[in-house]
Amino acid sequence: ELILSVKQDLAESPSCVLRKAFFYFCRSAMLAFSRSFFKTHFLQTYMSLSQDKVATVRMEFAHSVVFIKPYLD
Repeated sequence: ELILSVKQDLAESPSCVLRKAFFYFCRSAMLAFSRSFFKTHFLQTYMSLSQDKVATVRMEFAHSVVFIKPYLD
C-alpha cells in the first residue's frame, strides 16, 4: 500500500533527512487530501516525529506545525 510505503520510507527512515522530508510530504498532502483522510492516515505518524531523537527533525516539526495546524482545526 502506498500510504504504508510513504510512512516507512520517509517518517520511519533511519535517515533524518528523509524523516524531515515527511513534513514536506504532509504539507502537500494537506492540500491534496481531505482533513479526515490526513488525520486517519498520517496524523499519528506526523505527531510521533515531534519526539524524534534528532534535534533538526524536531525543529522541522515545529516549523511545519504552522502550515499543518490550520487544516486540523
